[in-house]
Amino acid sequence: MKKEKKEESIRGAWRILFRHLAEYKPTIVLLAVLGMISALANGTVPYIIGRFLDSLINISNSISIGGVVVAAWLAMLVLWILVQLIANFVDWIMNRKGGVFGMNLRLGYQSNAFSHMLYLPLSFHKDTKIGELGDFIGRTSWQIGAIGENVLVRLTPPILSVVVGVTMTLLINPVFTMVLLAGVVVYVVTLVKIIVPTTSNLEEGHVAWGEAYADAFQSLENIQSVKHMAAEEYEAKRIKSSFMKRTAGLWHRLEFIWSNINFYQRIVVLAVQATIFFLAVQLIQQGTLTIGELVAVNGYAALLIGPFVILGHNWQVLHNGLVNIRRAEEKIFSVTPENYHPENAYTPKKINGDVEFRNVSFAYNDSSIVLSDLNFH
Repeated sequence: MKKEKKEESIRGAWRILFRHLAEYKPTIVLLAVLGMISALANGTVPYIIGRFLDSLINISNSISIGGVVVAAWLAMLVLWILVQLIANFVDWIMNRKGGVFGMNLRLGYQSNAFSHMLYLPLSFHKDTKIGELGDFIGRTSWQIGAIGENVLVRLTPPILSVVVGVTMTLLINPVFTMVLLAGVVVYVVTLVKIIVPTTSNLEEGHVAWGEAYADAFQSLENIQSVKHMAAEEYEAKRIKSSFMKRTAGLWHRLEFIWSNINFYQRIVVLAVQATIFFLAVQLIQQGTLTIGELVAVNGYAALLIGPFVILGHNWQVLHNGLVNIRRAEEKIFSVTPENYHPENAYTPKKINGDVEFRNVSFAYNDSSIVLSDLNFH
């Protein structure tokens, strides 16, 4: 039952995220097209480099292009330069567009959240710690921006490059494809085993951080009472304890767990590359594999695991963002605004009457005059 509720909660968070992304649809489509071009370009680079190295070993080989015969190494070199230029140019555009997209997501989310709060009833503002809510909106907006920029934009081309890489290794030797996919599976399983247990700890860490911020903001908001009671030292110790003991303790534990990701990634890549090299020795001796193809396969080893490494490092951002998106929906966006146009409301066609002030004066005492002979109609 708990698992079903958790899955429904995650699906709900994704639906909310896509609703916020809907207004940026043209930008997302453009970035998706650029991502496919980048994936094709970057995915073919290791193969081209491998062919270039093979052409250097057989320097006398030539290629006929449109009836013009050119050296094979020169053709591969020119092709590599062109593909790299395309990849670099497309990636440059994606970085620029992605950065703007991420910032617009952050600012747009904050704008929508604070604007929505203006229309909520006074009871909401009386019962809510605005300082804590403001910090929560700020953190959530940055996480949404990071999901858009780092996960949706920057992770899409590497994932598409995996498809290109698998296709290329199949053309070279299917055995290497199986080795690479096995490495990916092992890494993903290891990643899941590390990440999934941290889910509850992440939520606990964020709650602790939000409560610490709320306590600090409340102390400063009531600074007059704090000073009247000479409680500055007590409040300072309480704030430091909230941040440095409880909150820091939770996040230090998480950082230790996350530090294992890089280590396991290097071990998996090392195991995959070692297997490739052991197999390559026999295949090269049999004449069924060239040095250039070996270099290409070795390049695809990093290319295939790379996206999952990026996803592992951004899982914290992705999970935290989805959790906070759901919480923000519950705290802010699901709260019904005041009804400014009730059904069957009476709107008078004409309002009669006058309001007039004549010689109105007011003072708290002889020296504090607030109004003096005020007149208006």
